Amino acid sequence: MTIDIQEKTAKLDPPQRRKVEARAAELIAEEMTLRELRKARQRDRVVTGREPGRASLSPGDPAP
Repeated sequence: MTIDIQEKTAKLDPPQRRKVEARAAELIAEEMTLRELRKARQRDRVVTGREPGRASLSPGDPAP
């Protein structure tokens, strides 16, 4: 038998419930930020890879 999160939080006293809800909000915000960073990094890779005439440099190569 599974327990739904709403059922579990409904059984908590109000101060505990607020604490759990606040932590959940923090985790959701953090996940959204990480997702946005991953999307931006992926977009940057796609844009950089498609720029005409742009050569990729190795870490030891001098800047153009």
